[in-house]
Amino acid sequence: MQVLQIIQDLVKRGPLSASFLSLPDNTSLLAQLVGQTNGNKTNSVHVLVSGISSWVIEVGVILSWIGSALRSSPAEDRPATCRPFLLPQVMDEPQSISEVVCKINFSTESSVCPPTSNGTCWVDLFRNPVVVEGYPINRRSILHPGLEMPLSLMAVLVGTSHVQPFAGKLFFKGFSTMLMSIKRDTDVLLWHLISCKDDERVSYNEGIPLSNYTVQLADLQHSRHILGWCSAAMCMAGDPHASYQIENSNLPKASKGCLLANASITMGHAINDREIFVVGKKDSRVRGAGSHYTKNLKWIEQKFFLLWDEEEKRGWLVNGTSTLLHLVLASLELDGGGPFMSTVALDRNNLKYPRRYQPCSASWTLGDSSNMQAHVYEYADDQHVRFDEHVTQLFEVLEKTIDLQSAALTAYPASGAPRSRLEGWELNNLASGCDPIFAKEAKLDATGLSWVDLVRSIRAVTLFGCGFGDIIRSSASCTEWSQVPTGKSYLTVCHEDLKRIATNCCGNLNSNPPILTDQIIWHVPDRISARCECTVNDQSPHSDIVQSLLPSKLARRLPPMKKKGKLSGGAYIFGQNQSNLWYWPDTGEPLRQPFRLRAPKSDHGSESLSHDSGIGDSLPSSESASIQNMDPSSDESRSKKPIQTLRIAEISTHSYTVGIICALEIELRAVRMLFDATHESLALPGDPNGYAFGRMANHNVVASCLPIGDYGIGSATDVASNMKRTFLSLRFCLLVGIGGGAPSATNDIRLGDVVVSKPVGENVGVLQYDMVKTLENGSIRLNGHLQPSPRFLRSVSSLMQSDPSISDSSLRPYLQHISNENAKYSYPGEIHDQLFQPEHLHLADQPTCDNCDTSKLQERPRRSTSQPRIHYGLIASGNQVMRSAETRDNIAKKYNVLCFEMEAAGVVNILPSMIIRGICDYSDSHKNKEWQNYAAATAAAYAKLLLSHVGTDTEPAYRYHPPASLDRIEDPGKHRMREDSHESSDCEMHIAKRRRS
Repeated sequence: MQVLQIIQDLVKRGPLSASFLSLPDNTSLLAQLVGQTNGNKTNSVHVLVSGISSWVIEVGVILSWIGSALRSSPAEDRPATCRPFLLPQVMDEPQSISEVVCKINFSTESSVCPPTSNGTCWVDLFRNPVVVEGYPINRRSILHPGLEMPLSLMAVLVGTSHVQPFAGKLFFKGFSTMLMSIKRDTDVLLWHLISCKDDERVSYNEGIPLSNYTVQLADLQHSRHILGWCSAAMCMAGDPHASYQIENSNLPKASKGCLLANASITMGHAINDREIFVVGKKDSRVRGAGSHYTKNLKWIEQKFFLLWDEEEKRGWLVNGTSTLLHLVLASLELDGGGPFMSTVALDRNNLKYPRRYQPCSASWTLGDSSNMQAHVYEYADDQHVRFDEHVTQLFEVLEKTIDLQSAALTAYPASGAPRSRLEGWELNNLASGCDPIFAKEAKLDATGLSWVDLVRSIRAVTLFGCGFGDIIRSSASCTEWSQVPTGKSYLTVCHEDLKRIATNCCGNLNSNPPILTDQIIWHVPDRISARCECTVNDQSPHSDIVQSLLPSKLARRLPPMKKKGKLSGGAYIFGQNQSNLWYWPDTGEPLRQPFRLRAPKSDHGSESLSHDSGIGDSLPSSESASIQNMDPSSDESRSKKPIQTLRIAEISTHSYTVGIICALEIELRAVRMLFDATHESLALPGDPNGYAFGRMANHNVVASCLPIGDYGIGSATDVASNMKRTFLSLRFCLLVGIGGGAPSATNDIRLGDVVVSKPVGENVGVLQYDMVKTLENGSIRLNGHLQPSPRFLRSVSSLMQSDPSISDSSLRPYLQHISNENAKYSYPGEIHDQLFQPEHLHLADQPTCDNCDTSKLQERPRRSTSQPRIHYGLIASGNQVMRSAETRDNIAKKYNVLCFEMEAAGVVNILPSMIIRGICDYSDSHKNKEWQNYAAATAAAYAKLLLSHVGTDTEPAYRYHPPASLDRIEDPGKHRMREDSHESSDCEMHIAKRRRS
């Protein structure tokens, strides 16, 4: 540090200055800053060191490293490397034999290291860093490329002061930059940088697929950290005069089957390292904290939250900044009335607010510079928390709820979730810093189901509480609608927020009917008004001004409506209008005819999650309903266990029409986890096979597996032959399991992808590559003939490939169901998908590739999604395990093979079959079992997807899943009411805050 201090003194004093330092052991340093001389355009430092030789050498080494690290990069936007070297100088008249003069020079070059190579993700934290080559670092027990640094420096570079736990990982989260914990290996914790080049926000969810490892907060303390791997309404939300005496809703924890069933939020932990770092402006790509604060506000302003009052059964849909300010003021209310009230230094009435409070007013309040600097908490040690710091802390909590909601709705299509289950978070838990926070669920009755699809389509997050008060108030004179009625499950939204929703979600409020999102229309029949009649004529009765929402695909079924006037300001109430009745089931489209809503099962005792609507008779039930097809997006697809085993007297061997054969028990387990129902076993004398019986996608399925220890074509032939002899009604068989991929420049096959057999040229979809004939000239030619897949299956396969409703995400609900059932079948993470160059062999006796040379990895573009792709083509089958990349590439190139496996050739000539393989390795020496479970899951998922499109004996050969054609529904109104322009009540908007008592 003394050497660095001398250099700092010289820089402060300027050219021709000198600085002297004497150490206790009589070593002395005299340093002088020399100006530009002899044509030299840069300053130089002359240092005279007197002392023992070891100290002289040490000072020379320190000066070399300091000089290297502080040099400017020759490149403007990429890293450079610098290496110091010594040049001995010849002295004319040396005064003693111990006097030595050396010149320290530096070699600086622009880096040619590719930015996507292993260990270089940290480069994006800087604009043009200088990397000092040769600097000694602590030995790493395992070769881990990357940049080692303390936690506090990581936090500074990203622009945060907290480490955030999320989904089993740890994050340093900025706005457009994020560090994510990847893996802990002995004493090393590996981190990966994720950043957006266009300075857009980066989501927690972008990092989750990269690794399946869980990292705990305790791992931080004793680890080395290495970064590197590849009309007018008053909207009262946030208003100083709103009510903040919000009570807990006392709702139960979200039960299994809910979108947020396993979700929880953990609070961020502050980094309190002693080191203090200051990042130079010229070096950092990351913007300052003030820039982050403003970007955070702009981002969350475009999000929406549902404030649901469980006691009063009504809700308020408000924008993100209004919710954030409401949460901030609610936290002050909680702390001001609690045991730590003495630390609260801010009276919310002393904050600056705009004169007229509107939905956008919260953004103004949060962004006001004087508000930002106000002290919210003050402590005895002269420490304090500013308003903007407190806002940022609560923003980070809301940010997690948004990302969890987004991940849940991406994993499970919202159309399949029961509308009666309203899931979200307790507002008081968020405001008080409760840790951890678990998701909760409320139950909606039939009158509150009509707006649920809107809330989900915009991915709004629900916050629960009791006693929100009137978040949105009408300023009209109508006594009936001056406040939103309680107990009717109404949803109220300000017009300004509706406009923003329409703008952000492909809507058009000026169309007829108005379109809120690409999925939701605003149904406004001619006789329905948004303004109560009593405001026009005192003698008129009160009107029902509740507005109706419908799925957009019902638009063409509605009768023509007259063009309404332009939507005006204020606020609107959505729910069930008695003059425009639609009956909403828990799932599916709304109906005009009344029905009884069936309550879904709940984990909370015998209590149901939805109330009977009290309309009409109960829906009929039958045993067949319990073994119906599990739709990919249905609630059953997310339940932890399959439907219970059924005893059906009529079931016999002739009842089963589909056979499934697996080679390994892990493959059969994945298939059985997707059964919609399991059947009791049948007595099968004379058949040595073991079978699992059940129902999948409306087909009765019998599944079997090769005996433990058996593998290859011969054993597969034996199992298929016994299945064919016992089950005479089988229409076809699916061979489902894992295989080794054959990636190439033409076929971008990754681990977890699915390969489905398809005829290619003269080959029928399966190629037995080891059945050959040696000709007289010594050449080898394939011999033998295999049967193709049945014609109707190939036809279904063609239609599936052309079906626009089938995409990479079509397997998602099935994979999630399997993962929920058994976590061992989860996605291992992109980081573990490693394809080495063919000539690079795996290290002998090493169970994993951790010690393989990562510089030999093949560069492949990153996919935009972690969902597996489906490939159709030729599958090679043989009686040998393919572990040679060279042989793999030769066969794949010659025959255009996509996959290698060992059983297909033994099945296709016995039963009419189609082969489905999940890719678990790359058929090379680096083969291991890490991906086998997930690959078995993807193969099983495709098998179910295929069966869901194959018709039964009583159905068409191909079952289409797009929405069925809809007949026009005539408006049931018997007489025409007075036409009204579509406008809201004369309201004025405000955002709420309650006076502290």
